Amino acid sequence: MYKITKELHFCYGHRLMDYQGQCAHPHGHNGKIEIRLS
Repeated sequence: MYKITKELHFCYGHRLMDYQGQCAHPHGHNGKIEIRLS
């Protein structure tokens, strides 16, 4: 049996509307997604 794995790293930004805190300002995060097929 074969297994295929793909891992992707990405950056994204956003802000929270109607929020009273630092997250109301544009800020970013790093994300990761892993896809496995078997």
